Amino acid sequence: MDTMVGILNLRFSPAPMLSELDDGHLVALARRGQDEAFDELVRRHSPRVHAVSSRIVGREEAYDVVQDAFLAAFRALPSFREQAQFTTWLHRIALNCCYARLRKHPDSALDIDTPMDAADNTDTPLAAVERQDLRVALEKALAKLKPEFRETFTLVEFGNLDYAGVAEVLGIEVGTVKSRMSRARTALRETLEGWGYKP
Repeated sequence: MDTMVGILNLRFSPAPMLSELDDGHLVALARRGQDEAFDELVRRHSPRVHAVSSRIVGREEAYDVVQDAFLAAFRALPSFREQAQFTTWLHRIALNCCYARLRKHPDSALDIDTPMDAADNTDTPLAAVERQDLRVALEKALAKLKPEFRETFTLVEFGNLDYAGVAEVLGIEVGTVKSRMSRARTALRETLEGWGYKP
């Protein structure tokens, strides 16, 4: 009797909400044709993909890159290796889409006059202006970095990837990621200090 009750509870218990599932489970469901699972992956990862893409192709172009990247990811789901992390795989696709767009539109430029997101609503008006001014300056300084430094810095700081994940996305060693990050931070600090900022 207890076994039957347990089976009934298992059988009729509601399925977990998609937002509670990890990426691996969502990918498995999406590969079996559950579009809602892939929609959840889009909802979960599109802000980070846009943040990374906008630092490479510009904020407006990045919206198209996000669409291209998720469309490419959806089409490539059957070839996704389950031992890989979805987020590193997706960021590799997004970078490929960024560079494909830059090749098609070589005149595209970073939108360095638009400040970074995530303004702090608890700031005083003066502090909010100062913070926004620093964000704009950081965007401009970031645009001056060598592409490989900007790419690495962007994946770490805006892609929410650890060094191992960035190394996997870029196909380089973790030590190279650390070296690039150190050089990127030094260059950014020197540029900002040269402009009178204290980052």
